Order: sequence, then structure tokens, then C-alpha cells
Amino acid sequence: MMARLLAIAVQSFFVRGRRVMRMVRTIEESIAVRTLLERLKNYLRPVYQTAREDDIMVKKCSKCGVDNKDEATSCSACGNLLVAAKPVPSVKVVQPITPGVAVGVPTSTVRVTPPGMCFYHTSLRASYVCNRCGRAICRDCAKAYADLVMCPSCYREVAPAVPTAPPPSRPFMPMILSLVAGVLTLACALGILLSPALMIFAVLMYLVTGISATWVLILGVLAGFLMIAGALVLYQPGYGTLGGIIVMVSSVAGLLAGGGFIIGFVLGLIGGALSLTQK
Repeated sequence: MMARLLAIAVQSFFVRGRRVMRMVRTIEESIAVRTLLERLKNYLRPVYQTAREDDIMVKKCSKCGVDNKDEATSCSACGNLLVAAKPVPSVKVVQPITPGVAVGVPTSTVRVTPPGMCFYHTSLRASYVCNRCGRAICRDCAKAYADLVMCPSCYREVAPAVPTAPPPSRPFMPMILSLVAGVLTLACALGILLSPALMIFAVLMYLVTGISATWVLILGVLAGFLMIAGALVLYQPGYGTLGGIIVMVSSVAGLLAGGGFIIGFVLGLIGGALSLTQK
């Protein structure tokens, strides 16, 4: 028991000793820092005094009487100039004399483009230089010709004229025939309801195909509208083949409702065929 108490006492002595040593080292370090600060202060004192001497106000404003620094060019209070302004040299403008032209006679005007701006668009920045005339041009004005970049004027003079393709022809006659065929087919289909004499087409289709009069009427009206739409389609450039097929198929379907008194059926086939063969 005594040995244990002795060990604890020895351990606490060493711990307290370490703490004391740390406190001693901290005090020594603080003394060293203070000494270093004092030396630095003594070293910088002459520089500080010199800087204060440089800040002495040596210029007095003649307007408000406020003292200003030696390097000041204007008064810090009223803004009055403390240094005389340098005189601006005068420039004499001389009119250029063109050989053979009397002085005072107006000559042709020459447009001067601002530096770095396009010759044709003075508000746009230039991106290229014409390889033929040397004018500065923007991206919109640059024209590529072979391996060169040219301005619009030089390009028009050098580049060959490209022939323009003629506008595509419109199938006028097939469109007229198809429209007439569509109108006749539609009139024949609607006439079945109004005229008993036209009921013969519905009865004939019923005996041949077994289709009722109601469906005959529906097919006739639908075929008539499709033929008119096909006529408008084939009149558009590049859609002649599609429009011709629509007209021919609708003509065959309209035959079930009288085919536009047979005349519409014939005209529809002729108009669709002409549209398919015309280039």
C-alpha cells in the first residue's frame, strides 16, 4: 500500500514538473517575441519618420488656401489646378492638291472606312480582307471563290454567272380535268337522292355488287371530294404523281355511284394519267 502511494506521489511530482517547465518555456518565448518586436520597432522608426516628412503639405492652393502634398496636381478641397496645363499644339489643316485640278474645285468624294470596320457595313467589325482589292469586310460580305476570299464587288466581277433553273411547270390541264370530274361525280351522287331517274345507277350497282343505295351515295360523295382534293394536290410542284394516283383511284370508286354520269369517270382517268406522265 505504501509503495503504491509512493508511486502516485512520484508520478504527480513529474507531471507538475512538466507543467512548470512548459510555463517557463512559454514565458521565455514571450520575452523573445517582445525583444524581437522592440528591435523591429527601432529599425522601422527612421523609415516612418522619413515617410511623415514626405507627406508634409508644401503646396498651397491659390484659390482656397488649403495645403496639399508636393506631388498633387489639383487641390483636394476645391479641385483647382496646382500645375499649369500644357498648351495643346495647334494643327493646321491643309487641303490636298490634286495634280491638274485647280484649288477650290470639288472633286469626287472618297469614303473612308473606320479602322477595323467593314467597308460595306461600317457598323460591323471586319473579319476578313478581300484577296483582290484589299478591302476589310465582315462575315456577311465575305464570298468564297476557289481558295480566295472576296468582297461582293470583286466576286461579281470574277465569279461566272450561274444559270438559274426555270421554275417547275404546273400541270394546269390535268388539274382542270380532275376538278371537272370531281364535280360531276359529286353531282351524280347527290342527284340520286333528288332525281328518281338517277336511281337507276343505285339499283344497277345493287344488282351487280350487292351494295345498298346508302353506301352507293356515301361512296359517290367521298369519291367526288377525293377527286377535287387530288386535283389541288397534283397542281403543286413535285406532287403530280401523288395527285394523279388519288384522282384515278377516286374515279374508279366513283363509278359505283354513277361515275359522274360516266363523263366524270372518263375525265378523272384522263386527268390522272396526264398528271402521271407529265414531267
